[in-house]
Amino acid sequence: MNNIADNSSFDSQDEISLYDIWNKLVQYKKVFWVTFLVVFLIGVGVVLNTPKKYTFTEVLEVGRYVDDRGQYIKAIDVNTAVAKIKKVLFSQAIDAYNLQTGQKINKEGEKIIVDIGGAVGGGRIDNSILSLSIIGQLSKTEGYKFIFQQIVDELINEGKYIDLRIKSLSDFKADLEGRMATTKAAVAAIGPEDNTKILRDKIREIKTGNGERLVILGDSDDPDDKMIRLQGNINGLQNNINTLQMQIDGTYNTKVISEFTVSNHPIGASRVVLSFFVAILSLIFAFFCVFVVDFIIKLKNYQS
Repeated sequence: MNNIADNSSFDSQDEISLYDIWNKLVQYKKVFWVTFLVVFLIGVGVVLNTPKKYTFTEVLEVGRYVDDRGQYIKAIDVNTAVAKIKKVLFSQAIDAYNLQTGQKINKEGEKIIVDIGGAVGGGRIDNSILSLSIIGQLSKTEGYKFIFQQIVDELINEGKYIDLRIKSLSDFKADLEGRMATTKAAVAAIGPEDNTKILRDKIREIKTGNGERLVILGDSDDPDDKMIRLQGNINGLQNNINTLQMQIDGTYNTKVISEFTVSNHPIGASRVVLSFFVAILSLIFAFFCVFVVDFIIKLKNYQS
């Protein structure tokens, strides 16, 4: 029984009431408020002197071309492009900016984010779309714009064969359109019988898509026969022209589909919210310091 009584007495002595806590705060109020003000002012100073950061974004679409079967083929592999942007092109673009402008963007303090895929018509996700983002200060806006442009230029240069393909398709289409114009002129020229030989010679100069000469009239001088054969040739040329136009429309190099933009608001919490959290932490730290000081004083008194 005595042991139980002794333990109860010890527990009651070990408990700290709210009244005791309040007395300690009053006793060491100078320590509390000095600690609070010092920590709060330091924290607010850090908050106010930390530059606001914004999100800088540009959206690209990887180039593609249409093969002979009508399938879309990407100019460069998307995953390879992402890896190259992060590991090579971003660093090279920063070096180029620092060299050309004499300013300094620290590569170690910058990071580019590349997201694959973007929503297109019907809610479909197009994996050929790349969204480039950098989180940084407004003072570096021109630098980030330069960096994005350098990356785009490098990707365009890598797919430059696409531009040559477009030119080749366009030249071939123009050639077919010229042949069709000649054929239509031949149709319009069908008339008197004395023009038949001239017409036959003209038609024989028309070439098909594979480069072979086409003898449309044969030995027939029947105007109806001539018209049927010529119209068939016009239809064939038009089909080829439509196919080429489809390939031209579906072929393009890497391009920017959403220009360089800056977020309207800085990322993260506002300075007011951060200052509020600094005040809360300062109170907690000041409260802790009161008990540390009380403990140190009691320890010294005990030792003495």
